[in-house]
Amino acid sequence: MKALLAGIAALALGAAGTSGPIQAQQLSPKVKALVGCDRNCLKGIADRYFTALLKHSPQGLPLDAGARMTENASPVKIGQGVLWRALTKAPGAFRIDVIDPVSGQIAVGGLLEIDGKPNLASLRFKVTGGRIVEIEQFFSDAIQPVGLPNLKAPRAALLADVPASRRNSRAEMQIITESYFDALTSEDSSKAPIGEDCIRHEGGIQTTGNKEPLELAMPLSAPKEELARMKILMRGMTVKSCAGQIDSGLFADLWKVWPRRPVVIDEEKGLVAAFPLFIQNGDVRPSPLKGYPGVDRIPSPLPSESQKLEIFKIHSGQIHEIEAVVFVPLKFGATNGWDEGSGQ
Repeated sequence: MKALLAGIAALALGAAGTSGPIQAQQLSPKVKALVGCDRNCLKGIADRYFTALLKHSPQGLPLDAGARMTENASPVKIGQGVLWRALTKAPGAFRIDVIDPVSGQIAVGGLLEIDGKPNLASLRFKVTGGRIVEIEQFFSDAIQPVGLPNLKAPRAALLADVPASRRNSRAEMQIITESYFDALTSEDSSKAPIGEDCIRHEGGIQTTGNKEPLELAMPLSAPKEELARMKILMRGMTVKSCAGQIDSGLFADLWKVWPRRPVVIDEEKGLVAAFPLFIQNGDVRPSPLKGYPGVDRIPSPLPSESQKLEIFKIHSGQIHEIEAVVFVPLKFGATNGWDEGSGQ
């Protein structure tokens, strides 16, 4: 690939009759498509998109004629929808970029504001030939106060490069990510290479590895007995490890995770951005709960789905950090807006 790019650049220089660095505007559309969009290019496109959102107009964006967009899993015309109408602040200090020049994609997870109110959001862009062909965005204002301190800035490990000697291949990173969802839906953490140092955050809340149980806000409308059970479950889960949570039977009500979509793979940072659809159909696997005094079985949930952005930090063959930036509740049977048959 390097030789190909060098050859393209040399031909372009010769055609231009210059001896200085080749400029992007000197390349023909066909040559641009061969060169592709590198890390800086992809980040630049994401930045331009946020600028356009704040102006509430897509004018000037490098949009492909056939570009399509979804917002919270529903197809929406580009320039329409909540973010286009109401974004008042783009992601700032809390922003995680997962950049994948190989597939021409960038995923951005972060904290933004809609009509002045904080929301967690995920945006994914796919770029072909320098033009945006796919936009996937979803957001939620469901932010617990206990999570706010962790939304001031991403964990340092999520932003750090992985030394070449500790990096895994793209194929390995995809397989490792998929294996996590296998473990999650079987109460068997041995199915995934989860590091002992693994810490998981969801919506800013550290949901594993806390020294003391967290006190999370509970819905006031829930019956008294249900509230008591929820408190036991929440307090018990927050002190367990990533693997310990899975083995405890806490996710026995999760029917399946499909599609899993570990589609944006950043080898430099050791990050995988997955866009899984979590589906509960009301069934609960016969797995007893372990470590939740007074509660021995997960209650049957009402059928529902949730679309998530989960970012995995992977190196040395293991998962070390998980950042579930945002999840959006969907009706049971809903699709994710991208995969035929999703939600079934």
